[in-house]
Amino acid sequence: MWIPLRNRLHRLNDSPAGSHKAPVTTRAAFRNKLAGPFCPTRLMKGSSATGRKGSRRGLAVTELAVGLPVLLIMLLGTVEVCTMIRLRQKLNMIAYETARVGVLPRTKQDEVEYQCQLLCADQRLNAVSLETIPSDPRSLRSGDWFTVRLTAPFTENALMGKWKFNGWNLNESVTLQKP
Repeated sequence: MWIPLRNRLHRLNDSPAGSHKAPVTTRAAFRNKLAGPFCPTRLMKGSSATGRKGSRRGLAVTELAVGLPVLLIMLLGTVEVCTMIRLRQKLNMIAYETARVGVLPRTKQDEVEYQCQLLCADQRLNAVSLETIPSDPRSLRSGDWFTVRLTAPFTENALMGKWKFNGWNLNESVTLQKP
């Protein structure tokens, strides 16, 4: 049977004669008296005597302190991997366009290098090295293969610097046949 709170307070205040305890007047004091001396909420300093609200706030802060760094590392890693994929696509496009210029009739090595530098500057790629096989495109005859290899360090072209993929090189190679 449910007894209203004021009746329960009244019953606790009815102490036997000769008892020198102070009467219970607040709900928090009433709960503490019912809970006993070893109740966890009474032993925790700084929490409310009513129970759960303070401990829930502390739990949420702890979850945030543990979870937020994990989420940030995952976010930054995802951004870096996506940047790496985009850089590989850019290198592939530049290698193809450079090889296309190299198989044109009467093309010099300087023109192939200029085309590569122009496209790298346009795509904002840094420290790209170019290798062509054969080294002089004028020596190509009809039906010969012309290969362009590009290498770019990821740390020079990354969005967030050298924090994770330090020392990685991105390589792309394209081979075209001279018409």
